[in-house]
Amino acid sequence: MMDRRLIIALLISCALLCCTAQAVTLRISVADEKTGSALADASIYVNGDYVGSTASDGTYSYVHAGTKDLSLKIVRNGYRNWVNYADYDATRIQVNMVREDRILEFELYDSGTLKPVVGAVVRVTGKDLSESRITDSSGSVGFPVKAGELYNAEIHASGYHDLSKTVQMENSDRVVQYWLFSSNLLAILVRDAETSAPIPG
Repeated sequence: MMDRRLIIALLISCALLCCTAQAVTLRISVADEKTGSALADASIYVNGDYVGSTASDGTYSYVHAGTKDLSLKIVRNGYRNWVNYADYDATRIQVNMVREDRILEFELYDSGTLKPVVGAVVRVTGKDLSESRITDSSGSVGFPVKAGELYNAEIHASGYHDLSKTVQMENSDRVVQYWLFSSNLLAILVRDAETSAPIPG
């Protein structure tokens, strides 16, 4: 009889302990790895389920039972997905996201004939990049760059005036078109204000 009462008492004690277990709040802070800037609108997935997105200060608070580790996945446009585990009793975690590679493509044309400029040397410099490449038979050349970064381009082609441009990358691949002036001609090129395309006439 005594053993039975002892077992019942132990079961009741365990039940009370489970009922009084404290919930855990995990504060997730998401930032750009390079700049340290907070990243808003980053999607948060816990154990494969979408639970919400970060606020303007780059944070999100997730409340859970605190009984097992959490599988976290952070997704934001322009960045590589971040995947890791958080300990069951962790209250804070810092997520530093790496910008995703994008393609910056240059298309070069002769301002007079509008034909592609082949063999032009395009040098692109910016964060973590300093590289020169040559345009192909279509007058095009591409560079792997980071989303959201600013890049400087120096363009040199035999028989043409040199050209310097600054390109702001967004969260997707970008194609820029430029028309080169022959160094043997004095010409005035009128362009469309929105598209930068030459206006004939």
